[in-house]
Amino acid sequence: QIFSYWKPALCRSSRKNCSRLWEEFRFVALQPDHCRPEPDDFAGLLQMANHEIPVDKFVFWSGTAYSLVIRVRDMPEYFPLEETLIGFIMNSMDWCNYRCDVNTRGSKISLRRRRSTNSQVTRRESCTNFTLPFWIAASSWFELPQLSPPRISQVDVYPLRSLNDPRLASAYSACRMDPSVLRLRQRLLLKGVRVNCQDNPLFLVHTLCSESPQAERCQLIGRSKSDSSWLAAGPLRQLLWAAAAMALTACFIYIGRLAFRSDDNFRLLDAA
Repeated sequence: QIFSYWKPALCRSSRKNCSRLWEEFRFVALQPDHCRPEPDDFAGLLQMANHEIPVDKFVFWSGTAYSLVIRVRDMPEYFPLEETLIGFIMNSMDWCNYRCDVNTRGSKISLRRRRSTNSQVTRRESCTNFTLPFWIAASSWFELPQLSPPRISQVDVYPLRSLNDPRLASAYSACRMDPSVLRLRQRLLLKGVRVNCQDNPLFLVHTLCSESPQAERCQLIGRSKSDSSWLAAGPLRQLLWAAAAMALTACFIYIGRLAFRSDDNFRLLDAA
């Protein structure tokens, strides 16, 4: 199958040999222990597919939400992972319906040795852990090396749940409970980078609501009269109370200024 990939901004200084890329991927996929690859096994593929990465961009690891990919492509300051060649190829790829023969598991052969041998695999039921080591390697290759002082002093992490995810209204916190977020925090702290994590920030929830105004958590009208709980929880409650507080603050400031004005100033205001 031929994929359409052409990013002039990324490919100015490099031409890629697709046949060699395929052979490199095929080597990892068909090695004897292909159900248990190591992140280092993908080093050759990542090196061969490497090309320029834009600077001064917000990078999204966007394979988890297609709507995010669409939005990012319309916003020049953002950059989705799919804009890289390797991200374009491997995004959303599932590795299934293959399993290693039991006799080949656990074999530890050097990368060079495995390059020169023919691999034999046995077809069985399923193998779903092939892509995880790849994305661990890709993250180390594309992201973590760039997140180092002095260029980076702080990283802001915004885990976002679907509007229909029940955890959005619960006490669940990806910042405190999600293993991948915790691993990222640990690795950044070891580099001396501060980490600020905020679950479901309002500005992102409002963006999702603008795309799905009928979602239950985005509704202000149409609820039953007996249901007043919508004011008690959720991002809309935070927004309403914040707006009310700002309005009251503005009124008090205005009244306070009037109280301290002189008579001349009051006449001037009346004339205006």
